[in-house]
Amino acid sequence: MTAAPLCVLPSKDTVEELFFKSQEKGMTSRQNFFVTFILVVINTVLALFIDTIGDAMTLVGSSINPIIGFILPIVFYWPFMKHKPWYSFDKVVSVFSAFVIISVSILSLYQFFSTVG
Repeated sequence: MTAAPLCVLPSKDTVEELFFKSQEKGMTSRQNFFVTFILVVINTVLALFIDTIGDAMTLVGSSINPIIGFILPIVFYWPFMKHKPWYSFDKVVSVFSAFVIISVSILSLYQFFSTVG
């Protein structure tokens, strides 16, 4: 609960940058309140249901880290391979890598939830 401000403020800035960038002054007071309220509720629910920091690190390690470290680079690499056919070595290896990484992440989450409960 005490770490919520450290999560909420950067998250709120990111939400504002993504969804309210087109507005000249950013979020209105009402939008700011609702975005902050939703983020605080999400952080509170996570704090109530995750018992230890080890569990939190397991969830992050099996969900967010593979996406940021492996899946997004593959997604960003694909536009550079537009001229290659779908069966080219680079595309096949990137799809296979993404499939393996997603499978291992899902299995890790399954193992975590089956041993916690």
